[in-house]
Amino acid sequence: MEILQQIDHDTMIVFLSHEVVEEDTYYLLDEGVLKDLGTGRSPKPMWDYLSSLNDCTYDWNITVRYPKRLASGMVRRYYNAFIHCNEKMFPRALLGVKAGVGLGRPMIDDGRVGSIVDGATGDLLPITYTALDYQYNISFSVGVFARIPIDEVVSFQPELLYFRQVAAGAEQVTNAFLVRDVAFINNSIRLPLMFRFTNNYARKNLMPYAELGLLLDFNQGQYWFPYIDIARRSVQLFTPGVAVGVGAEYYINSRNAASLGVRMNYVNSFNRLRKYNLLTFELVAGFSIFDF
Repeated sequence: MEILQQIDHDTMIVFLSHEVVEEDTYYLLDEGVLKDLGTGRSPKPMWDYLSSLNDCTYDWNITVRYPKRLASGMVRRYYNAFIHCNEKMFPRALLGVKAGVGLGRPMIDDGRVGSIVDGATGDLLPITYTALDYQYNISFSVGVFARIPIDEVVSFQPELLYFRQVAAGAEQVTNAFLVRDVAFINNSIRLPLMFRFTNNYARKNLMPYAELGLLLDFNQGQYWFPYIDIARRSVQLFTPGVAVGVGAEYYINSRNAASLGVRMNYVNSFNRLRKYNLLTFELVAGFSIFDF
């Protein structure tokens, strides 16, 4: 017999595993009397009992969606959620808006081979272009997100963002000993597919979070030479990558929250001929508006 929750001196919730009884079973031990609170596969009596402990008339304003299967470790968590009026333990799907501003640096090497006219002889000399070297420049993004809870802590957060990056740099041309000013601009639609981890077990309004996921970038990225007459060249249209971030979220209630954090985004074309990658560090803010 395992004591899952000591309620008072004479009352406790206990657990008997399937090694002792036919199926994992929960009981309320009250002054020596055992009351059946259901099994792991049929947890409704346990949920009814836990619900009866809830005295959050003014704070509690949610519809509880219980898991279909009850593991022993969940009883303590849900017991504390009910008696402490912790709405965040019962997350709902959210829709919201977000924006970010940061610094980004593209790196481009498309492996081009060209030629240049020799001023003395008029002959065409072969040249090879090296990687374009850019400095970090400001980027920004704006868009919407949905947050879909997987359990009390983990959620899946797909986002749809408009992203813009402008950068200035220089290109060196081998064989010709040239250094030319270049510019880069990236207007893209980004789809971050993030998994978010938040410690909702604590009854706090300000909670840290961590996130990690894939980043799909559909861009109209172009680089060009603004001071000479050379046509613009485009980078690869679709660029995959990864994103990772940390931050804090202030919960107004279980359905509305404002967040502020930092995120690193990295996309890479993985193309041997036309290499392109973009690294950005962003300060991101979000606010949930609707729940469903």
